[in-house]
Order: sequence, then C-alpha cells, then structure tokens
Amino acid sequence: MNGCNIEIVYVVVDKEKSKSYSNLRGRKLYIAAVKEILPLIEDVLKTKDVDLESDENLLVQVDELEKMSRELMPESNVLSAKKVRSFANRGVQLADFVSGAVRDKYEHDDDVYFEEISERISLAHET
Repeated sequence: MNGCNIEIVYVVVDKEKSKSYSNLRGRKLYIAAVKEILPLIEDVLKTKDVDLESDENLLVQVDELEKMSRELMPESNVLSAKKVRSFANRGVQLADFVSGAVRDKYEHDDDVYFEEISERISLAHET
C-alpha cells in the first residue's frame, strides 16, 4: 500500500442511530451505501474518465452499478463498470483492506490497521 498513490473515501453507516438506514438490510443497505458514496468519490477524482471495479458480490448487478454511477457522478465520464475477483485485483484487495480496517475501528475499537491508512483519507462521512 505504501507504493500506491491513493485517496481513501468511505462511508460509515450506524444502522442503530441512522433513521435512513435503520430498517435496511442486505441488498437495500448495500445499494443505499453505494448511492451515498458515489458523489463523494466524484469529489476527489483527479480525472473525469472513470472505470469502476467492484468486488464480485451478489448484492448489485453491473448494469445497476453503471446506471447509479452515471446518475450520481454527473461530472464524470463513466467508461465502464465491472465486477472483479478480489484475489486477482489489487484495487479491490486494497478496498477490502480499507473496509476491514474501518470495520475493526468502529465495531471492535481496534485502530491498528486504520492507523496505516489514516493519513490517506481524503473524506470520510458518517451516516
């Protein structure tokens, strides 16, 4: 990760405190979080051309991701959206590391891995 030129954008959803998210589970929760983070990502992009890569989850289809991206990132030129396997894609591996570090921080009060990324966080949003 030290050799990567990255900015980290993430959203923390507290389902117990958030009126918007308290009744959402599974697919609906995932889609709501994606819809919230896409505009935040667009704010820190250094280019208008975007290729989106998502992990191979079953919660959102590629065409849905592409449609949401085009709607919620209107200033960007979304070239493609695709699902990739984490073990075969360093970007998704890095996203997995970041999500694990954030989860550990908020769910287990463990900052060990979060400290590794804290200087690279450009925007974090709690809902």
